[in-house]
Amino acid sequence: MNNVENKIQIGLCIGTGFVSEGIELAEQIGDPGRDHYFSHAFIKTPNPSDSPIEYLVIEALASGVAKEKWIETDYFRAYTGEKDANVKFCLLEYPVTLTDAQVKAIADKAYSLIDSGYDFWSYPSLVTKILFKRLFGKKLWWWKKGKSAEHENFCSEVCADSINAGMPGFFPEPYATSPQDIYDYVLQAKLKIVWKNF
Repeated sequence: MNNVENKIQIGLCIGTGFVSEGIELAEQIGDPGRDHYFSHAFIKTPNPSDSPIEYLVIEALASGVAKEKWIETDYFRAYTGEKDANVKFCLLEYPVTLTDAQVKAIADKAYSLIDSGYDFWSYPSLVTKILFKRLFGKKLWWWKKGKSAEHENFCSEVCADSINAGMPGFFPEPYATSPQDIYDYVLQAKLKIVWKNF
């Protein structure tokens, strides 16, 4: 990837599918009073096979991990004002400029996850983990971990695994990272909001 602009972004949004709504409900029960409860995440990354650079949105949907050109997504249409704010989302970046090598590692990892399945089996564990973390301040994860968790993925796991490829350990437990966990990194100044429409 030559002349790559160092832009890796994570998008967080308020999803509308049944999986997203379940995650949002768990967040609301576990941590009432927040302004927003993010229930879906995607990664916006350079296409590792393209030059000049083209950005992709890579996200885990119920049908599996998919890619789409950034300029063809509803996110892009909301971002440019071509679509009204029904798609509520924000874009996050690492506060320090990434090196070309880091960008490439993240993009390559995200691209490698395309066509992997959606991890429905982790869904109950993720919801339980959210509730335990928010209500009791304790971590509980009883499903797959580490390499065994990489064959199927949920949305925020795709983001966390990809980021870790360029910044090892940034998300200590990528297999158990929820969209709201990613937003908590904003509150800790580990990530910054660069755009939002809410």
